[in-house]
Order: sequence, then C-alpha cells, then structure tokens
Amino acid sequence: MENLSFKCSKLPWLMLPQRYSNLRDFFDLSKGTTHQIMLPEAKGNKMCFSSKGWLITLDQHWNMNLLHPFSRITIKLPHSTTFRDWFSLRTYKFLFFMTKFVLSSNPLVSSDYVLMVIYGATAKLAYCKAGDKQWTSINTRKTYYDINYYKGQFYALDCHGEIMACDIKNGEVSPVAQLPSGCCSCLEKLYLVESEGKFLVIIREGAQVRPKRENSHKNIHATYGFLVFEVDLSTTTWTKVEDLGNRTLFLGYNSSLSISNACGCEHNCIYFTEDSAESYFHRRKGGGEDMGIYYMKDGSIVRQFMGYSPITPPMWVEQSF
Repeated sequence: MENLSFKCSKLPWLMLPQRYSNLRDFFDLSKGTTHQIMLPEAKGNKMCFSSKGWLITLDQHWNMNLLHPFSRITIKLPHSTTFRDWFSLRTYKFLFFMTKFVLSSNPLVSSDYVLMVIYGATAKLAYCKAGDKQWTSINTRKTYYDINYYKGQFYALDCHGEIMACDIKNGEVSPVAQLPSGCCSCLEKLYLVESEGKFLVIIREGAQVRPKRENSHKNIHATYGFLVFEVDLSTTTWTKVEDLGNRTLFLGYNSSLSISNACGCEHNCIYFTEDSAESYFHRRKGGGEDMGIYYMKDGSIVRQFMGYSPITPPMWVEQSF
C-alpha cells in the first residue's frame, strides 16, 4: 500500500550550458536523464538567471524578459536603459551586468509580484513591480552577494556578512543582523536560503579564483567546504547548523534553494554548481567545472562535471508548471 503520509518533493532541474541551438538541456537528478526543451528565447549570447521556476534573460541589445521555460510564457521587463545609472553601467563588461535576481512570487500564481536584482560592477540593488516601465534603484552604497524574499520582505546580504532589510516603499535598506566575527577566515561567497521556514546564511569556501601554485599564471578555483548558519532575525541570533536532516540545499550561480524529503538525491547534503564569475571571464572555455556534492556529515565532496560554458553556467531551475 502506498504511504500517503510521505510526500516526495520535486527536485530542481539543472539547466545545462547552451550549445548555440534552440534546444536547451535540463538534467533531472531524480532519474539521471536529460530533457530537451525548445527555448529559442534563450539562444545565443544571452544571459539567463533563475527564480521560482522562471528565467530572466538579458541579450546583447540589453533587452530584459521573464521567461517560463516549461510553458514558454514571456513577460517583457523594463529595458536596461531605465536603470538610474545606465550611462555608467553600459561601459561595464556584459558578463558582470547582473549577478542575481529573485521574485517575490510566481507570476503563474500571482500577478502582484516584485522582481529584485543585483546589478553592476559594484553590485547595487534595483527592483520593478509587475507592469512597471522602469527600474527603481535602492539607495545603498554597499556591495551585495545575495538577495532573497522571506516572509513578505526582501533581504540582501553584503560582502561583510551583514543582512539588510530592503524597503521597496521608500527605497531604503536597514541593517538586521551581522555575521559574528571570527566564525570563518574569509567570506568568499555568501548565500541566503529559506529552508523549512528558517532563514539560512551559507558561506562557501574556495569559490574564488586563485593561483594553482606559486609562480604560475594558471588559476584554479575549487570549493572545499561550506558553513551553514541559521539566523533568528527577531533576536539576531546566529546558530551554526551541523546537520540538515532530511533537507538538501542546491546552491550555485544565481539560483539557490532548499528541498525537504527529496526523492532521487542525497539528504543532509549541498549540491553546488560553479559560482565564480572570474572563471567565465578569464578562461577560453568558460567556467563550469567547480561542481559537486558536499556531505555535511563528514565534510567530504564528490566532484561532478556537466560541461563548460562561456556565457550561461549550469543553473538550478525549480519545476513549476
């Protein structure tokens, strides 16, 4: 008899590097199979980022759209030229124009959604609401690593480990909690993830490019560990998480999430993809090789590799239909 008390959560699919065709490959972890989806909207020199099962595309003409890969529904977004500081932004490398976007809700479910992005070489914040004709900037001089939407509020995490609440009504940010000093030696890459109603901050160690050996011009980047903290925003209490239980974290370039009771993958693990922008910019083949599974129990890593990409790296996409 089927056990109806146990609900198996759907795993995200891994959108693989593009191969300059109208087809995009999505890898299904649970079955070990690859699905091909016709996505001409994501073809060629376009960047894609993922949130709540949607992609945001940015092409070389600086047009921006929301794209639902499973239905191919497209929503036009304000043009890049409507960013407040566009005249300085346009001189930046295309690759670094945007590093993260997050939706407050799924546009398939709600027409009242807000979209926030981290953009520009100095990692600023901007947002647009459904139907807006231009982007609205958040007043802040900080440099941000990640953003997320948690219990009706946007939060941003800066490069020093400080969590900021983003008020889109007045366009301001306010400090909420600061990563305790001495908890790690170097903040190389930081993530915000909601997990079973909890607010997590994850530190990725070894994400940045460094010399392979002394007196060598070749670089290597290889993740060697993760630190996970649960943050109580009401008391600003940080608690180190040693065991994720039945949860699995999926981290990577632009897209991070938590799944509980997932079938077809390991529990108490972190699945990670490449997340070093420098590797995509400096290498002829691009990035993609720093991928694997991190086991919370003993800190071991099993390496995986799904192919290089000079433009759009492998990226987690939630299944939403």
